[in-house]
Amino acid sequence: MKYSKVSFQQFYKDLPFGGKVDEVTARRWYENIKLPKQGTASSMGTDFFMPYSVTINPRAKIKIPTGIKWECSEEFRGFFGLLIVPRSSMGRKGLRLLNTIAVIDGDYSDAENEGHIILFMENTSDEAIQIPAGKGFAQGIVTGYTICDGAEADDDTKRSGGFGSTDKKGE
Repeated sequence: MKYSKVSFQQFYKDLPFGGKVDEVTARRWYENIKLPKQGTASSMGTDFFMPYSVTINPRAKIKIPTGIKWECSEEFRGFFGLLIVPRSSMGRKGLRLLNTIAVIDGDYSDAENEGHIILFMENTSDEAIQIPAGKGFAQGIVTGYTICDGAEADDDTKRSGGFGSTDKKGE
């Protein structure tokens, strides 16, 4: 299991600024992306760092492409996943994930978007939240799991899409 960067092309494609960011700026952001890292040797999670500076207005929702993917080796797929939650210091300020917890399946790195971890965040406070480039804002927690008898997948279909793709099989 490891973290790595998605390609620059995928990162640039997923930026939320509607083509308003020039490629030189985006490349600088991409080159400065820090891979997730533990804060201390006993930290349960690994911090995800902002790839660029952002101000999240009160009650606003934003898309944050992290530039990161999590790769789960074949032998651990079906036994481990990655959960992403806000860092407690950010949650205390009112920053939360729109889906409360991001669940990254072991085969997500095979998705058409290279497994790019994109987080959708919301500022629930009445004050703007500023997150400078390089600051930790979320944390990933690798966790083991098991599937209950009878709840296994009906087939061996491979993931092809990203968000919500497991709901779209056969459509």
